[in-house]
Amino acid sequence: MDPKDEREMVSRFRKQALEELSQLKEDCAQVLEQLRRGEQAFTEDQSEQVKRMIRRYSKARSRNHFGLSTAQDVEKGLYAIISVARQASAELSGQLVKAMDKAIK
Repeated sequence: MDPKDEREMVSRFRKQALEELSQLKEDCAQVLEQLRRGEQAFTEDQSEQVKRMIRRYSKARSRNHFGLSTAQDVEKGLYAIISVARQASAELSGQLVKAMDKAIK
């Protein structure tokens, strides 16, 4: 392969990987913002959306042969979403326990 053609091909792959990861990063930021503002509870639809994002990230990560730092940003965003979900779950669990305690007293 001609070195120029090879550079162009690598450049296209790199650009594609960066675009994919950048979109995932934006998606993470959007979900986090919605959750933090309380616009949406962590619904089943939201859960499915995050699962799809994780699958997309897995595929994008496997194609990231360029060490793009955006991949780390996406991973941090996904872990932040998981943390918010865990906190919401703990709060709901606490509320349910209090309600049950009140109901049986």
